[in-house]
Amino acid sequence: PCMGTSRLDENYDAGSYGAYSAFAGPGPSEYKAGEAFEATVVLNADHNGEARWSYCPHSQAEDEQCFLDHPLTDWIDVHDYWGGPSAACDEHCKSGEYFPQTVKLP
Repeated sequence: PCMGTSRLDENYDAGSYGAYSAFAGPGPSEYKAGEAFEATVVLNADHNGEARWSYCPHSQAEDEQCFLDHPLTDWIDVHDYWGGPSAACDEHCKSGEYFPQTVKLP
């Protein structure tokens, strides 16, 4: 779970995100099956990695395995938004950058 949160905890306010508070905002009041939501992904420290979205159904224990078992997206290179990896973009070249992403729920 993100930053040690648990289900039904209070939402973080924008000030909880430090230097990235300008990118934080309220999400939908509810998420519905089959719908999509818009997210902003911030690369605090770009290590040329990959990322994916996943979820854990409320009917299951909220642990790492649950999230691993329920991916929403494939793994993507974090540089795909800018055209993918390149020789000119070594480690940390996109640190502090951000990109939008649409995530569809099952």
